[in-house]
Amino acid sequence: HPRKPGSMAASNNPRKFSEKIALHNQKQAEETAAFEEVMKDLSLTRAHRVRRRRRCCRRRPGGHTPHGDSAPGKPPSFPSGLRGCVSGC
Repeated sequence: HPRKPGSMAASNNPRKFSEKIALHNQKQAEETAAFEEVMKDLSLTRAHRVRRRRRCCRRRPGGHTPHGDSAPGKPPSFPSGLRGCVSGC
């Protein structure tokens, strides 16, 4: 590859390198900020889901187990508000 006479001088210019580094640092900072925003949203969503599940499934009829008040051989009966918990919220 033949090079142009001025191309070597331009590529070794410290000012050009510092501009490239500054642009790279700016781009990296923007990408890091975007990543942190996504991770924050994700953790808030997970925390909300856990709180909702705990609130939804906190109390079960008949004691500690979901089948505590059902007779043997008979499917358990749940109040309508707990049906979402049984299916996984």
